[in-house]
Amino acid sequence: MSEQNMTDLAAKLAKAMDAAQAQGEDFVAKSANFEKLTQDQKQQIDETIKTLNETRLELDAVKQAIAGAEPESKQDRAMTMGQKFAAKAGDFDAGNRASRMRMQMKAGEITNSANSKPLGGVTNLGMRSPVDLPLVIRDLLTTIEIQTDSVEFSFIDTFTNNAGMVAELAKKPQSELTFDMETLPTRVIAHFIKASKQALSDNTFLQGLIDNRLRRGLDAKIEQQLLLGDGLTQNLRGLLPNATAFSNTQLSTVATPNRLDVIRLAMLQTVLSGYASNGIVLNPLDAFTIGLTKDDVGGYLISNPLATTGNMTLWGLPVIESTSMTADNFLVGDFKQAELYNRWDTTVEAGYENDDFTKNMVTLLCESRLALGIVDKLALVKGDFTTALTLTP
Repeated sequence: MSEQNMTDLAAKLAKAMDAAQAQGEDFVAKSANFEKLTQDQKQQIDETIKTLNETRLELDAVKQAIAGAEPESKQDRAMTMGQKFAAKAGDFDAGNRASRMRMQMKAGEITNSANSKPLGGVTNLGMRSPVDLPLVIRDLLTTIEIQTDSVEFSFIDTFTNNAGMVAELAKKPQSELTFDMETLPTRVIAHFIKASKQALSDNTFLQGLIDNRLRRGLDAKIEQQLLLGDGLTQNLRGLLPNATAFSNTQLSTVATPNRLDVIRLAMLQTVLSGYASNGIVLNPLDAFTIGLTKDDVGGYLISNPLATTGNMTLWGLPVIESTSMTADNFLVGDFKQAELYNRWDTTVEAGYENDDFTKNMVTLLCESRLALGIVDKLALVKGDFTTALTLTP
């Protein structure tokens, strides 16, 4: 298909649309005067609609033909890492002890950057489908690419808002904002597995090994570190240890409070600190319990048993169900105030190690290098439901 085909079809479509618009205006005018369309006019409208549909189909066919001729780098964008690695497995020289093969997946292909696209509007998540698989904590964070092994990170220490009304010629009030600086080292998260050399020639098996074991295992550890890392030794500085404790001072205003009320009050706490929550993290057991909440007539308040897709939402916010979160605990807040620094894109490598060559084995390594910083602890609120519902405000 040539560019001329595209031009001709675009002109044909524009002509059909103009005809449809003219016929529509004529129909509106006749309807206003209570006039009926003649049989010829109805036939003309049917022909115009048919032309529109046929032209759109032809145009789509041309677009698909052109897309099919795009460079391989563009075609690969929707492939999983396992599919990409399996497709390149032929490049590995099994007869050479020094042979190595490397495949890297960019951060934008791993997850949705919460600072660039709204949740639910993502079309290319690489490893993760926005329909079939649930959101993870990484989807809520601000992701920043870096080229250094550490980050000079600034975070808010205190902020006093003295903004006010000012009379003419009067001195304007000064607000106080203080920052602290710290150096965040990037941390390596990695693991490897052994596979037979024959696995490299079995594309389907190799793809499953990488996607379902290597990548999935690495992603699970990354999520655990993002949530719980204590910042000591080789751990990341996690979200929970650096969040603000839940305050139940408003709970006395709620009649017979429950877990939904606690979540809503945690959202209020972030709002009063100057932030808007964009997500909730719960243990799957707590999400299950909340999802089964019913009204007085037995109807579900949250869950729709007939729904086939979509993540759970509470008070309009997406719920991240994470097994890394301890049951009965919650984390609510503006996760954009947590910055994930990506030093190494997730990478899979194949190579020989020690006596792999003589045993017809190959080592598959998967790793990433990251750092996490929280701009303002007040943006995130943590707590446990039991304490929140039993403490006297």
